[in-house]
Amino acid sequence: FAFVGAMKAIGEELDLLGVLVLGLVYALGGGIVRDVLLNRSPNVFSSATDVGVAALGVIIAAAAYTRLKKDVSTRYYIMIPDALGLSAFTVTGAVIAYQAEASLWGLVFLSVVTAVGGGAIGDLLLGRIPSVLRTDCYATCAIIGAVSFGLGVRMVGDLTEISLLCIGVTFSLRMLAIQWRWALPKLT
Repeated sequence: FAFVGAMKAIGEELDLLGVLVLGLVYALGGGIVRDVLLNRSPNVFSSATDVGVAALGVIIAAAAYTRLKKDVSTRYYIMIPDALGLSAFTVTGAVIAYQAEASLWGLVFLSVVTAVGGGAIGDLLLGRIPSVLRTDCYATCAIIGAVSFGLGVRMVGDLTEISLLCIGVTFSLRMLAIQWRWALPKLT
């Protein structure tokens, strides 16, 4: 997610600080919002690991852009890891919401905020309507994955099995959406 955010910032010709900020926001913003909604201190403020990994994504994006001189964020070799990231962030949000004893609705909401919130915030900082509201089935994949987690954990109870199910559902749907260019209908 940091890579994609940094690429968008580079495309908007932001300076180095802007590229770093956008990369970090895309990668960490959703988790911060989730934690604030749960009245928890965001993990990113107590662990250097999350920021370090996100900063590495920004560095890789800057290096890729410098070498290739083009935005590669829409290429398949970026879209596949992005789908894995969407899946991982969806299940992370679902597990944290479950541990906070959220209702099914709360679990789905917090899971999706974790998965797509950083990108939405980043798009707003760039003065855009968040892409999750106008493009393909990106957030929809996270919603369905979170619902599968919420229902599955109530039926099975095993967090590991249900987490793997959530990752599998979210990732598979995202890959199908990319392959078949799925999009929700518009009302225009």
